Amino acid sequence: YPVWIRFSNAQAAINPDNIWGPYGSQEVRWRGRNPVDLADNLRPLTVWFRTGHGLPGPGVDDQQADPLEVFVGLLNNRLNNKLNDLDIPHTYIQDATAGHTGLHFMASFKQALPVMQQTFAANVPVRPNSFDYRSIEPSFRIFDWQFSATRSIIEFLYLSDVSGDGLTLKGSGTVAVTTAPIYTPGSSHWVLAPGQPGIDVWPNHPQADSQGRLHFNVSLGDSHTLQQYTPAQSLVEAASPNYWKEANVQIWNN
Repeated sequence: YPVWIRFSNAQAAINPDNIWGPYGSQEVRWRGRNPVDLADNLRPLTVWFRTGHGLPGPGVDDQQADPLEVFVGLLNNRLNNKLNDLDIPHTYIQDATAGHTGLHFMASFKQALPVMQQTFAANVPVRPNSFDYRSIEPSFRIFDWQFSATRSIIEFLYLSDVSGDGLTLKGSGTVAVTTAPIYTPGSSHWVLAPGQPGIDVWPNHPQADSQGRLHFNVSLGDSHTLQQYTPAQSLVEAASPNYWKEANVQIWNN
């Protein structure tokens, strides 16, 4: 949420509105960049993070608490609480006296390196069997799937149960989908959203390219005209049960 942060050592104020705009009119930009709001995107990953709280101690330049480090520590506490609420496995380590110094970076790195080595040694698949994800980016890549949304405003595109058998998309406008390379090159498939009025998928019979990817488009109706989370948009959404279009897309072998 919007805050003013004043750092006594810099004698300057930082207004977060200068980054993503006023929260009242640009809430979607804030939520689309905030790790706490996006915490559920981390569910398939190995999550490990460490924070300091800038209190006086070894490696601190002076013997006064650093307001910036204290604030960063509080933000990491919020992320930890959110991950706990979502039952997402993770490791969170706190060091009251740590901060952004070379000494504490090396301490964190020594703790993190074995976690990275174990994860790589486990030969975890590049992508999970299925995953959920959401983003405000008009085009993004996740687990080697590519999504490009054509719409006139900023809002989330919601993905769920994304797998080689299909996926569910919720949003508005048109979404171009490129799958991960999980099909036999040259193989033919049916891509359909049967029994869903207002949802269109094309081509319905794509052929996997030389890398084993399928390319198709999903229409989620006309683009919304009101930016998400603005007062006007919230009123329209509350009054319209079918405000969001949801497409359950199924992929079958020919």
